[in-house]
Amino acid sequence: MKTLLCTLALTLASTGALAAEPPMSDEAMEDAAGMPKHHHHVDDAAMTATTPIGVPGVDASRETPTSERADARVIAWRGGRRAPIYLGLMVLGEGLVEDASERLTGRQTRTLEGVGALFRTGAVLTENSRLGVRLQSFWRPTKTVLNDDGTRASPQSWGSVQLGYFGPEYLYTTSSGVYLAGSVGFAGVMSVRNQDCYDWNTCDSHGDNHTDVQRGAVGGGALASLGYEWRAGKWLALSTEIFGGVYGGLDENERGMRGSVFGAGLGLGF
Repeated sequence: MKTLLCTLALTLASTGALAAEPPMSDEAMEDAAGMPKHHHHVDDAAMTATTPIGVPGVDASRETPTSERADARVIAWRGGRRAPIYLGLMVLGEGLVEDASERLTGRQTRTLEGVGALFRTGAVLTENSRLGVRLQSFWRPTKTVLNDDGTRASPQSWGSVQLGYFGPEYLYTTSSGVYLAGSVGFAGVMSVRNQDCYDWNTCDSHGDNHTDVQRGAVGGGALASLGYEWRAGKWLALSTEIFGGVYGGLDENERGMRGSVFGAGLGLGF
């Protein structure tokens, strides 16, 4: 009986001690079981503010929009369709309209049909914009060139009417290949005629005649073009265009002379 009472007392004492102990924490239980520790105190607000969804560890505030990375400062030739500069040469069929009061020829019509060339070169600003210079010429052979005083020469000899133009030019090309060009610059027009050589100081050493300027004027002009460019590659393009413009200036007697020029051309370049 005494032994049974002692055993009961020990059992009650042991049960009270276990009830007095606090429950084990998750960390303690993981330590007792040999499991790796986990960090449960992560600031979710900080994660949300600094990390984009689906891209952990990346600061969204440092991302640059695509439109800013491909802004207008990146010129077209960097991986684009064009070289850093452009160059083109065209063969032209042209018409030149003479001044009604300051005629260069004795033709019945004031419109002279002729040929010429157009050369342009410059820098590529963007995929659509170019800026450079334009050089253009006109030439028409004729036997009807007037004397410098405006009278008809007799007998008539071969001569020509010529025009030259030089000035800055801006070109805008659309994504479809259609382009517009405009230029304002210097222009000069003149008529020349072959004459018999009476003074050896004015003649070259290869013939018996020389070319003498009869009438002409130097001043300014403006030209505009509408064309189409077919680009076969970065370094080759074919183009065709129509153009028109005006010229004007003063002759050696300070008389005004003005007229117009128009035509079409076909050429290549890059």
